[in-house]
Amino acid sequence: MDENTNKILDEAMAQIKLGNIQALGSIYDKLGNLIHSIALSITHNLYDSQDILQETLYEIVKSANQYKENTNAKAWILKIVKNKSYDLMRKNKFKSYQDVGNIDEKLSNYMDYSMFETFDMLNSLSFEDRFIVVYKIYADLSFQDIADTLNMSYAAVNKRYNKALAKLRTYEQRGESWKKI
Repeated sequence: MDENTNKILDEAMAQIKLGNIQALGSIYDKLGNLIHSIALSITHNLYDSQDILQETLYEIVKSANQYKENTNAKAWILKIVKNKSYDLMRKNKFKSYQDVGNIDEKLSNYMDYSMFETFDMLNSLSFEDRFIVVYKIYADLSFQDIADTLNMSYAAVNKRYNKALAKLRTYEQRGESWKKI
């Protein structure tokens, strides 16, 4: 994550702590799509992922006082996304989620075919490995930030990331972008 984005997120968190809820707009502008994508990759449900996005924004406001200034706001927020996603999965554990290959027409308005291939590849990984890859590649977090977010050691995250990439490289429907990882 670039320093400018980190500064913007940190300043927004400071403003939210002071009661300026409008600063949430800066967080949404910088991370809204990423939050939605992570939630969607977990739930495989457009509506649930939108709910998680809203719940995450609410939780940011509610828990802003727990955020330590000048730390990694992005990692802190993505941990909220992960927890909200897990909570929803537990809550709806008997609900059957749609298979990525059968996502309804509304979802196709938001995504292109390459995103479907990406979902297929990521779904070949375990839940934790998927988080590690998404956090590293899409969220651009460091291994240490990922380790802190997932309560794992740096070495474990690094090892699982490399094994996950090896598995993705052998995935039979891989795209050109995965060869460059």
